[in-house]
Order: sequence, then C-alpha cells, then structure tokens
Amino acid sequence: MPTQRARLLLLFEAEHPESGDAAAKDEAIRRTFGIEPQRYRELIAELDRTDARADAA
Repeated sequence: MPTQRARLLLLFEAEHPESGDAAAKDEAIRRTFGIEPQRYRELIAELDRTDARADAA
C-alpha cells in the first residue's frame, strides 16, 4: 500500500501529464510540493519502479 505522499505524487502526475506547458507544470510542482521538478521526477520514477517490482512479485 503506497504512503499518503506516494498517493499524492501519483495523483498529481495523473492529473498533470508531461504533455502541455512544461513551465506551468514545473511551477505547480514547486508550489504544491515545495521541491524542484527534477526531484519530483526522480520520486515518480522511484514509485514506478516500486510498483513494477510489486507487480512482478
């Protein structure tokens, strides 16, 4: 079961896909999570890898 933070990150990602205005998404990431967009993308990638490992098990 994902943590609350993980669920929030995944929900944000689902509602704000990479397509569209990248600058607006980056600013939304900064305002919403208080982190830099690169760190956000690293967290999303980590969550995706964790989900993939869980699915494989």
